[in-house]
Amino acid sequence: MVLAMVATEDLFLEQLDVKTTFLRGDLEEDIYMHQAEGFVVQGKEGSVCRLKKSLYGLKQAPRQWYKKFDNFMHSAGYIRCQADHCCYVRHFDNSYIILLLYVDDMLIAGASIDEINNLKKQMSEHFAMKDLGAAKQILGMRIVRDRVRGMLRLSQAEYVKKVLSRFNMDKAKPVGTPLGSHFRLSKNQSQSEEEQGYMSKVPYASAIGSLMYAMVCTRPDIAHAVGVVSRYMSNPGKQHWEAVKWILRYLKGSSETCLCFSGERLEVQGYVDADLAGDIDSRKSTTGFVYTLGGTAVSWGSNLQKTVSLSTTEAEYIAVSEAAKEMVWLQGFLEELGKKNQKGTLYSDSQSVIFLAKNPAFHSRTKHIQIRYHFIRSLLDDGQLLLEKICGSKNPADMLTKGVTIEKLKLLETGSQLSGGQKQRIALFRAIIKDPRVLLLDEPTSALDAESESVVQQAIDKISSGRTTIVNAHRLATVRNADAILVLDHGSVTEIGNHRQLMQKAGVYHDLVKLASDAVSKPFSKQNDNLKGTEFSIYDKSINDVSRSKNLRDVSRPEGKKSMKEEDLEEREEEQETTTRKYKISEVWKLQRPEIAILVFGFLFGMLAGAFLSIFPLILGQALEIYFGDRSRIKREPSFTGQQGLCGWAGTKLTMRVRDLLFQSILKQEPGWFDFEENTTGVLVSRLSIDCVSFRSVLGDRFSVLLMGLSSAAVGLGLSFYLDWRLALLAAALTPFTLGANYLSLIINVGPRLDNKSYVKASNIASGAVSNIRTVATFSAQEQSVESFDRALSEPKKKSVRRSQTLGVTLGFSQGAMYGAYTLFLWFGGNLVKENKTSFGDVYKVFLIIVLSSFSVGKLAGLAPDTSRAAMAIPAVFHIINRRPLIDKDQGKCRKTERSKPLNIEFKRVTFAYPSRPKVIVLRDFSFKVKGGSMVALVGGSGSGKSTVIWLIQRFYDPIQGKVMMGGKTALVGQEPTLFAGSIRENIAFGNPNASRTEIEEAAREAYIDKFISGLPQDYETQVGESGIEFSGGQKQRITITRAILKKSNVLLLDEASSALDLESEEHVQDTLKKVAARTTTIVVAHRLSTIKEADPIAVMKDGAVVEYGSHDTLMASHLNGVYARLVRAETEANAFS
Repeated sequence: MVLAMVATEDLFLEQLDVKTTFLRGDLEEDIYMHQAEGFVVQGKEGSVCRLKKSLYGLKQAPRQWYKKFDNFMHSAGYIRCQADHCCYVRHFDNSYIILLLYVDDMLIAGASIDEINNLKKQMSEHFAMKDLGAAKQILGMRIVRDRVRGMLRLSQAEYVKKVLSRFNMDKAKPVGTPLGSHFRLSKNQSQSEEEQGYMSKVPYASAIGSLMYAMVCTRPDIAHAVGVVSRYMSNPGKQHWEAVKWILRYLKGSSETCLCFSGERLEVQGYVDADLAGDIDSRKSTTGFVYTLGGTAVSWGSNLQKTVSLSTTEAEYIAVSEAAKEMVWLQGFLEELGKKNQKGTLYSDSQSVIFLAKNPAFHSRTKHIQIRYHFIRSLLDDGQLLLEKICGSKNPADMLTKGVTIEKLKLLETGSQLSGGQKQRIALFRAIIKDPRVLLLDEPTSALDAESESVVQQAIDKISSGRTTIVNAHRLATVRNADAILVLDHGSVTEIGNHRQLMQKAGVYHDLVKLASDAVSKPFSKQNDNLKGTEFSIYDKSINDVSRSKNLRDVSRPEGKKSMKEEDLEEREEEQETTTRKYKISEVWKLQRPEIAILVFGFLFGMLAGAFLSIFPLILGQALEIYFGDRSRIKREPSFTGQQGLCGWAGTKLTMRVRDLLFQSILKQEPGWFDFEENTTGVLVSRLSIDCVSFRSVLGDRFSVLLMGLSSAAVGLGLSFYLDWRLALLAAALTPFTLGANYLSLIINVGPRLDNKSYVKASNIASGAVSNIRTVATFSAQEQSVESFDRALSEPKKKSVRRSQTLGVTLGFSQGAMYGAYTLFLWFGGNLVKENKTSFGDVYKVFLIIVLSSFSVGKLAGLAPDTSRAAMAIPAVFHIINRRPLIDKDQGKCRKTERSKPLNIEFKRVTFAYPSRPKVIVLRDFSFKVKGGSMVALVGGSGSGKSTVIWLIQRFYDPIQGKVMMGGKTALVGQEPTLFAGSIRENIAFGNPNASRTEIEEAAREAYIDKFISGLPQDYETQVGESGIEFSGGQKQRITITRAILKKSNVLLLDEASSALDLESEEHVQDTLKKVAARTTTIVVAHRLSTIKEADPIAVMKDGAVVEYGSHDTLMASHLNGVYARLVRAETEANAFS
């Protein structure tokens, strides 16, 4: 915990050692000892010595030493923490000092090195001290500081290697999990005398002790595994020893794993989980919890519960209560250290436990839990603790309760809510874990900030050792250490050699290096000492109150209304119900209204077709002997043509209208709507291509067949009574059986229903694999993609098999019932003919009437699949069509702004979280002003919220709280250039469709791409391919820059606009953007600090807030150890070519 504070607040951390510690304590008891051999006083051989100081080996020695040291610290003005008696703290006016004591080892943390040195001096006057300087190693743990990047690592790599060597496991094959899932350990696995004899020679207890020390200090990942194997120390078996060796093999492969404190906000967050009856022998459940401070684990535990739980809810509730006690201790400790006491958040993946803890729901299964562990309820009522839900797959405490596999990283489609730098680091990690013999890196650090680039570059240098590596990069620092550098120009190699050789040639590479060095050194070489005492404010005092400006758009929520977060959550719940609700047929009729006349004629022809089906057997029976041709077809064909043609025509027009309305509604939705899994590309394409067709099945097709069947049944029954009333009565009596069988078949088709949600995951996997086929092929992941697709379809497959089996039985019953009815009818008719009560011809006529009428009515069952699909598809389509976007461009009043007038922009205390991740706050109380016509730069590490600011300005999202005010048009040049399938001209004119060819070419020349386009066979009419696949990243980015220039907007947003450009192109594009920025309000987001050399002011972001603000000179002068200064130094070092 103290180390987290050191990293977050950039404190000094010093280490000391006390010599002859236990000799420093003063004894308060009368203790005597015999005179030491060789030191006996002559004449007093029978006397004993009375001790004044404690000696090593005396039980009083540790206690007396601590007591004397405690008295000294109190006299020096330090206060002992009640949460931990080995921790002392003293607060000064603007700083504080924390001292940690473990026997004779000390760590001192403080903001002032002078105060620390003063404490050292005082202790040296009372004790024999050894000053070890800055802390590097304590109690077998190595401390690595990087104050430039604000990081502190605590590692036991050397200790782990010694443990592996001690137990002869240093050459063992590593494994990927702390405890294999095949281990099912119990007390009954050490029964034979032979096994017990073998285990008596195994250092089982020693190994457990060594593992425990690693677990307690820096390795929470092995806490569960060590907890399991430690249960069998009294009587271990071979299987238990194999489990211990498995843990050692895991440590062999992860010896470098450490705790990394990276200077995040000091917020306590906890995660808790329980595994019901996890212990095979006692059936007791396992509690696991982990607490983080600033994002890094500081406290964790994995242990068996004291009692046997009767249900999962009880086990989870006990775990939450135990974890809450740890939260109380952590909060008390932080408060004693002078940190503001904040509510801690504890995350559990059990919804029932959260409900039980917050609501007094007593019943027979929970009252004993409430009585025994009511502690959690009081914490919630007092506001000391927040209990929140977390997805089970994302709960880190899961690994502390059971053996788990490596957690898979789940991204939204195309990773739309990760920053470019985060996505690039994930892609690099994916390449590393594949352990390839040939490593291909295409711009591996283009989207990283200077600090992240340095770390990633070190990783690249390390993993490149021993394998062939090919790097393609515009940032020359990335290839500085390459063995051979190839300089390409127009498709050919112009220079080749290593960095030193090419610099000596003074050719193209030398010029590029000089250009890169100049780009970094120019804006950072200016230092103004007179600015050191300058005060600054996040708000620009020269700007008038933005709320008075006429050209601003206020997207804040009105008073009395719910926050956007609350509205989003409510709407998500409503959407879950709306997409599955039953639709009203009147809603479909409204859409079909223009084709009512066509449908009426279609229905009439359907009735006529049904009538002919019943009349035809009568005619056929009368003319059976003399009429073998099917001349009635002349009458039937026009009826069927009228029925199918007219109804099909009306259905096609309806489908086209629904698709048009659906596509319009999709394009109107706010971008946040597409972040949810049910609104991904694959699902929406399915809605447009398949679900819209279902509309025709509920009107034209459905009613035409229905009327055809009813008319056929009515006419057929009438003719049957006319021919023979006895046969007609029998046919009527058998009708319920035949119709019942058909109806049952229809019911089976309708339910159980397999809605589209069952296939969403599989659709997304297929869509992702196809759209990223190059990545799939690069990693040879075709089989892996197919396996993922098969797993996603496993559950729908099970449902489909069960449904098919039920349907098969039902189909057999319906067919048997129908043919049984025909058999009974013919048997009865044969008896009537035998008794001369009717003729064979009448029996045959009535039989044919029944068969063909049943065929007509049976068509109704054929509608069941379409009806089933429609019952699921139509509500989903209607939901999208009728959905009102949370951000509606047609809502409210808009003011027309002057086209040439730059706009002011203001963020006023904005808090924001993405709708699909409402608990992850991206911007927190964010305030920011941009004066019209100025250029403002946003800098900061990856994931700090820079791109989120850009999206809020475009109103892709609305804030949860606060205001974003501006007006006018915006043009965006992003770090991930987006092109549409079509020609280059169409893509450039996308922002200004009325632009002439001359204007397009002029904008292309400004963006330094006209020469390239003109050299193509079809120049501006060249097709770019899907997503611009035909062009390189730099070419696509210059096309998007051309698009932004052509739009001539009031606000220009540049999000890593030059990250994919080479240095020569970047210089030209920067000149162009500089000219464009002179007539607009410009906001620049960049990791490459040379990109923002013209910006004034510069806003430095961290954790969703502006932490530093001002010009480059101001920030460098007033914040020597600030975030911006560290970024500058990191980039300067990265680009310092020799």
